Amino acid sequence: TRHHDAQKDRAAVRAEIEVLRSERLAYEQEGIQNREALARSEAYCRALEARVAVLETHARRLE
Repeated sequence: TRHHDAQKDRAAVRAEIEVLRSERLAYEQEGIQNREALARSEAYCRALEARVAVLETHARRLE
């Protein structure tokens, strides 16, 4: 019947909404993790740059 079909359609739409919400949350979590990884990489890069500067200064003093 139409009523039964409409109920099935609503249930299918609700199920799809739940799947999409779960996917969105997963992507949001992935984005957070990527931003954290980028921040760690940038901090490590700055530390390496600082170490290079120290070593270059030391090397100039040894010349």
